[in-house]
Amino acid sequence: MSKSAQGVCCLRLSIRLAMMGLLAVAAVGTTLAMPVYAQSDAPGVQQQQHFSIAAGPLESALMRFSSLSGMTISFTPDQVRGKNTPGIQGDFTPAQALDRLLAGSGLALRQQNNTFSLETLPQGMLPAVQVQATGETVGATEGSGSYRALQVSLGKGQSVRETPQSISVMTRQRIEDQGLNELGDVLLQTPGITAAVGSYASVDKIYSRGFEVRNVQIDGLVAGEFSGFFGTPNLAMYDSVEIIRGADGLFSGNGEPGGSINLVRKRPLAHRQIAVNATAGSWDYYRAEVDVSTPLAYDGKVRGRLVASYMDREYFYDVANNENSFFYGIVEADLTENTRIFAGGSFDKRNGTPGNPGMPRAHDGSDLKLPRSTGLFASWGVEDYEKKEFFLGIEHQFSDRWSLKTEATVSDTERYLVNGSLYGAIDPQTGLGGQIGLWGGNDLGSKTRTVDLHLNGSFDLFGRTHRLVSGVDWREVVFTQYQMQTDFDQPIPAQNVYSFDPHNIPDPSKVRYNRGWKDYGSFQQGIYARVNWSLTDSLNLITGFRNADYDYESPLVTFDAQGENIIRRSLTKYGENNILTPYVGLTFTVNPQWLLYASLTDIYKAQSHRLTGPLPGTPLDAVEGQNMEVGVKGDFKDGRLTTAVSVYRIEQTGEAVRDPAFPSTPFGDLGLNCCWLSLGEVVSEGVDTEVNGEILPGWQISAGYTWNRNKNERTSVVYHSVTPKHLFKLWSDWSFSGSLAGWSFGIGATAQSEHFVNGTLKAWNQNSGQFDGPSVPFQFSQGGYAVWNSRIAWQVDNNWSVALNVNNLFDKTWYQTLGSADNGNFYGEPRNAMVTVRGRF
Repeated sequence: MSKSAQGVCCLRLSIRLAMMGLLAVAAVGTTLAMPVYAQSDAPGVQQQQHFSIAAGPLESALMRFSSLSGMTISFTPDQVRGKNTPGIQGDFTPAQALDRLLAGSGLALRQQNNTFSLETLPQGMLPAVQVQATGETVGATEGSGSYRALQVSLGKGQSVRETPQSISVMTRQRIEDQGLNELGDVLLQTPGITAAVGSYASVDKIYSRGFEVRNVQIDGLVAGEFSGFFGTPNLAMYDSVEIIRGADGLFSGNGEPGGSINLVRKRPLAHRQIAVNATAGSWDYYRAEVDVSTPLAYDGKVRGRLVASYMDREYFYDVANNENSFFYGIVEADLTENTRIFAGGSFDKRNGTPGNPGMPRAHDGSDLKLPRSTGLFASWGVEDYEKKEFFLGIEHQFSDRWSLKTEATVSDTERYLVNGSLYGAIDPQTGLGGQIGLWGGNDLGSKTRTVDLHLNGSFDLFGRTHRLVSGVDWREVVFTQYQMQTDFDQPIPAQNVYSFDPHNIPDPSKVRYNRGWKDYGSFQQGIYARVNWSLTDSLNLITGFRNADYDYESPLVTFDAQGENIIRRSLTKYGENNILTPYVGLTFTVNPQWLLYASLTDIYKAQSHRLTGPLPGTPLDAVEGQNMEVGVKGDFKDGRLTTAVSVYRIEQTGEAVRDPAFPSTPFGDLGLNCCWLSLGEVVSEGVDTEVNGEILPGWQISAGYTWNRNKNERTSVVYHSVTPKHLFKLWSDWSFSGSLAGWSFGIGATAQSEHFVNGTLKAWNQNSGQFDGPSVPFQFSQGGYAVWNSRIAWQVDNNWSVALNVNNLFDKTWYQTLGSADNGNFYGEPRNAMVTVRGRF
């Protein structure tokens, strides 16, 4: 397609979408930009030159622009007072540079003869949507300077506003402002998400709407399960994190109805940019990062990006440490005007002394109130982690309406882990009762292979234009894991939990295999389709389906006492075929500000390894989860501020419960177990509210409140007690102007109501003098709490900035995660600080 034809298509598309009041485009490779109000024909205005203007007050940026471009622009102080700009880095024409500097300001450049001035756009005027060249990432937030996103790559690319479900986006600006360097850090700050912290102070599990969130996508392509990452991914390679709450069976497949996570990779930019940052923080935390993006050849038709980071840190509890080296690279090439190919990979290596197994409790379940610096594990522990990932994709634009994209990802993870730690309930009077045990695994790793091919486009029917996404995907996740036992050279001395010495635990004399799982995991493949039917100018119907096959296989081997010879083999194997997952949604645009929606989404979880009677039994059907949701979404200030409110109800049915009519049978050679009934019924209902973006010029905010109630319908007890009934998360940042121009201040909080865990404990036995009596019920509770974080930053000049972040500002002590009497009770981080210096060129 010629450039002139492309321009006509882009103009036609811009006019159509502006009339509909939309702020996003469903086509791959679209971005939002404020257009220059009047293009200039003056000499030099259309010639490219290099601009390096930092994000910050618009007034300062315009003065910097004038000195670089030689253009004089007239404006009044009132027009720019309190307004900020995302800044620019790279080679642009002055018109293009101004276009980016003014993005989201409500101002436009006006030319009269050879005089340039700023003009305030009429209130409510929407910026035009421009389709830019390939090389831009759908859902990218880098350079926006905002806490809100209009487009996501979830669901193969779609508008946040037009998606009839709750979606949160943690933008690159928000990630950098709060110093969120790992995925777990982000999830702890995400509205509606509850996180369970584990070893290395990292997030082990996450929950949404009372269910565990397992599915993780990368650029809209299913990548595996959250637990399969063996530690949260390094965010150096990602632009943003998208979280959809509620069932996502259409694109995620097998899983829980709580939600799904999508990571958006950084892609090469159309201009040259170098970004560096260095961080130093509490407990000897040190981190450095370099991010380089540049055109490589053929006038930018070949582009590349390289990211490298290094971290060396200790933790707030004794002994644990972690060293991490990370590299990410990607190359994109425009083979033709309509065909783009990209390839890249990452390498992540970590090693150190593994972290805390969590605090134990007293035999009666009471809190031991151990110091937060307590680390109940051996100083000789070691963990080596290495992950390699490669991806390749190609995208072809058949016309201005239709495109085809295919992508494949391969990742290999290996981990060696061995450590000695204390576990067991404690006598609070003596501090004794815990035992030292070895935990870990050798040749612990995973291999993931994923392929996706999908068609994206629009078509006309009955006088209206509709959109279609249709494709096929395939995923295989294979794990290898060995458990170990150990002998010690000498007896392990009794360890008093109040005076535990990590250096006083002897090294094991021999580590031997106990049992292992070789090449176990899951395979799934499916076909999917989603159609956005335009019924009227205001009313849209979204229908979709997924048809999938799912298989799981787990070979188990058991070793002899020496850990050398295999003495037993068994196999767990089950699967589901032709599982149909429907999707339906409805959106109604009330006006350019408000949109109403309703949706009904499903997901399934295979459980055919459970058998229903009579013996020998037949496999149970999959567990089905259904998310019913209605809500309203709002766009204000020309899309710079977005809001969302939703009411939802999730029903999960068919979960296996024991059948009392038949005796329990041991797992057979195929790992199948009888007898069960598909009677489990769980209901979760609640409200999600969220606001993101710019409230006033220079004032960014991200806030969310969630109310949830979940229970088992058959027993009328709470299904997931770790999910609080009330959850509130806030982060806000002010950029000052006038005499304080260049300074900014951020404040935020995470507050939630009580959560608890329950189970049984052994009662005191007077005959033995120990806690080995009958089992008695317990409930461990963590009362409601609020944790405050803050930030102050200074934009030194156009290239450099420095920021101080203080987390847990008031040094709150609380349990982030509740476990059992034996261990698994994790404190939240004490007050800590970090200083970050950033440079951008």
